[in-house]
Amino acid sequence: MKWDTNGESADVEILGSVQVWCEKIPPFTLVPTTVLQKASSVVLGAAVKTIQRIFINQLMQDYEKWATDPEYREERKRKGEQILAESTCDATVALSQTTT
Repeated sequence: MKWDTNGESADVEILGSVQVWCEKIPPFTLVPTTVLQKASSVVLGAAVKTIQRIFINQLMQDYEKWATDPEYREERKRKGEQILAESTCDATVALSQTTT
């Protein structure tokens, strides 16, 4: 994800990729691999674009609320600190378990 600011406006660019491996089973063995790959790419591409569009819309809504609501900013800060503390503890526990 890339966030560019240009004066008062901001642009967000998202790049994503999906890699899929599958085994051709009958009756798909009769279809050329390139046809299956192209059809799969179209379907997966549409799914990824839909997910990205939903993500960007939710990100914009969250940012708008965060930018205008000090209580929400404080709440998000507390949650972020809590997540960071929990992830640090989890990493320490996992590390101590692997070294003993």
